[in-house]
Amino acid sequence: MKSIILIGLILLINATRTNAGAPLHLLSNSQIKDLEENKVIVLKEKVENKIWPRLKIFALVNSQPLNSMGIFAAYDYQKNYVPKLARSKVVEQPTATNVLVEYELEMPWPLSNGVYVHGHHLKKIKDGYEVEWYLVKSTSADSVNGRASFTNYKNKTLMYYVSLVEPKSIFAGVLRKLMVNDVVKTIKAIIAEIEKVEQSNPKLKEKYSLKIKNALVGKKSY
Repeated sequence: MKSIILIGLILLINATRTNAGAPLHLLSNSQIKDLEENKVIVLKEKVENKIWPRLKIFALVNSQPLNSMGIFAAYDYQKNYVPKLARSKVVEQPTATNVLVEYELEMPWPLSNGVYVHGHHLKKIKDGYEVEWYLVKSTSADSVNGRASFTNYKNKTLMYYVSLVEPKSIFAGVLRKLMVNDVVKTIKAIIAEIEKVEQSNPKLKEKYSLKIKNALVGKKSY
């Protein structure tokens, strides 16, 4: 009987640590507590033969998953709220769920601004949405892989962001800490914009939520 109860408790604990988009089992109890107190949790994973680490970031958003993904994937609007992003322009949409976007990112001295094209693939997952991005071409990186998911979590949305960038610059090692700080600032800016739109701009929220809905039923939005 004791063993059955113990197994039941273990399963219950594991259930609270699972999420369709985010591997919450990677977080400690104290990190889960910090997450639920609206702190951004950053994990840095060293990758063999890579100068920059793979970042795994967890954060909660006061919005629904659809609305959160809508603003996150508002490709022609991102330049209005992402720090240091000078330009974001949709250049091609091969399929309803695959969008190519050209960006220009302001870089710190002595680097030139980064100009790059990322492809984005949207999909529906359990309890939410996920978008993956990949490098098409870039003046500042040799490879880029990332994804972000937005899923239901205790009446909020859990954002899980993963990114691994292989920069071209010889200064990449020196800029490692700056890169991490900039990504965290970007995540916070994204969350702030999602919550601002949720509270005060229903037309914009509906516009970009509709783009997500349309894409997932095969209708191009750009």
